[in-house]
Amino acid sequence: MLATQTDVFPTTLAASTVLSIREANTYIRILWFKNLTGTDLNITIESSADGGTTWTVLVPAFVLTAAPAAGSVQAKQAISANILRVRASGVTDDQGLMISYTRQFLDATRVWQAPVV
Repeated sequence: MLATQTDVFPTTLAASTVLSIREANTYIRILWFKNLTGTDLNITIESSADGGTTWTVLVPAFVLTAAPAAGSVQAKQAISANILRVRASGVTDDQGLMISYTRQFLDATRVWQAPVV
C-alpha cells in the first residue's frame, strides 16, 4: 500500500529544517520537491538513528532550479529505517517549497492469499 502527503513549506536564506519526518519506516520512501520561488534552492535529506540528536546526510545536497525551469521539480528516494529531516536554503519565502512524501507499507491482514477470480 502507498500513502502520500503533500504540503507547502517556508524557506529561508540560510540552511534550516523545513520538514521533520518522525516516522521510522523500513521501506523505501520517496520525496518529491517543487521549487515555488524564482531563486534556486539547495536541499539536503538527513537521517537520525538516535531520535534526532545527531544527523547523517542521507541524500547529498542538490539544487532545485528556480520555477518554472526544468529541474524545479525533482524526486529523491530515502532508503533508511530512521527518522528523516529535509533542510533547505536559498531564499526567504513563506511558501517556497512544496514537498510530497510517499511511503509504502505492508498491511499483513490484507495480503492476497489466492488469485481473485
